Amino acid sequence: MINIRNLTNSKENKIIFKQNLEREKSILSQPVNNDIDPTFKDNLQKEKETLNFPLENKSPKANEKIIKIDNFIFTPLHNIESFDYEINVGISKIETISRNYYIKIGDNEERISFEAKIFIEYLSHFNDFIDKVKQRKPLQFSTLQSANTRYILIDKFQAKTKDWLMDSSRNISYHTKEFSISGVLI
Repeated sequence: MINIRNLTNSKENKIIFKQNLEREKSILSQPVNNDIDPTFKDNLQKEKETLNFPLENKSPKANEKIIKIDNFIFTPLHNIESFDYEINVGISKIETISRNYYIKIGDNEERISFEAKIFIEYLSHFNDFIDKVKQRKPLQFSTLQSANTRYILIDKFQAKTKDWLMDSSRNISYHTKEFSISGVLI
């Protein structure tokens, strides 16, 4: 059985403790070196120079499109992970005592949803997109898979600001915005 009192009172532990205490005092008594590493100064200078230049606004090209909504083009640069297509055929189930009935009500409903992660350099292309969604009007819609243009009524839009960064000058900025878009094809 280990006796804690014996451990704390042992001469070896006291010697080790005194040695560590002396080492700590010697480190703290050393003068502070105010010289900054030259590579750090160079990196700081380069960072300040890059911050002085405005970001280069990049607009996607029409031949790069995966999804196009009105004049807004989503390309492979926008990290579209999946493109979900859903059909609701409008069948309702009515349960009775003797048997179940299935009734077709209305037309088929086609839904589209996808997420796109957009880097800050490409955000200027999407400045008016939220305003278009707020108008609640059908927008032209086409994809890489379909040649014909249809219309989409966006009923759910969500934007997340992600990947926050702080530079050495204590300026905070974000690196990406993630759009989640869902709508009904008309």
